[in-house]
Amino acid sequence: MSRWMVADLESAAEVRNVTKHFGRIRALDGVTLQVARRSIHGLLGPNGAGKTTLLRLMLGLSSPDSGTVLLGSGTEDSSRAPRLAFQPEDPALYDYLKVREFLSLALHMRSDGRFDEESLEYWMRRFELITVEKQLIKDVSAGVRRKLSIVAALVQEPDLLVLDEPTNHLDTRAVLALKEELRLIRERGRSVLLATHMIDFAATLCDHFTLLKDGRVIQDGDPATLAGGASENLERRIVSLLEL
Repeated sequence: MSRWMVADLESAAEVRNVTKHFGRIRALDGVTLQVARRSIHGLLGPNGAGKTTLLRLMLGLSSPDSGTVLLGSGTEDSSRAPRLAFQPEDPALYDYLKVREFLSLALHMRSDGRFDEESLEYWMRRFELITVEKQLIKDVSAGVRRKLSIVAALVQEPDLLVLDEPTNHLDTRAVLALKEELRLIRERGRSVLLATHMIDFAATLCDHFTLLKDGRVIQDGDPATLAGGASENLERRIVSLLEL
């Protein structure tokens, strides 16, 4: 029997032997992984590996054909459901809101109800959005749209932040800002699940990796485990394991 549920776990999330089909296509084949609390977990694989399908199952946006998805209880209160935030690969934004209006709305939607102008200004400047703050979202670049989707997730201060290909369309300064913010999330005791095919980005950031190919986990472990104690560069080792 397939299930998705919140449980009292030591980890932030667990996936146990999950499968998912789309017609005759097996998108996920017995996938198992565990996202530790206070960690950045990299879900790596080429396009079509099943990363997005797995994220949607973990967020309850889709149901597995078999297996179990478990989410750990809230970080500060073990009796409550965890706060989740998701940055999808192809976000649907409010095209006829201005950039500042959109981020103001995202802050107003926080589950704790807190909003202040200082926070809004911080995020506008953190991701260099001041110069486009009065533009309608329909008129901004793909890079600005990506920044907006990322910030909309970050401002929720979730127990588990789920990112799907967050570096797409980002410039170097924005990638650096994102890395710094993800490290802060980890320092505050929260968790990040990062799905990406950008190995260089993940290799300098993640505490643990799950390598996914053709819907199957082909390797799972921390950087030292993946490197196998060899002198080979971690990025090269991941590329080799994924046969990219």
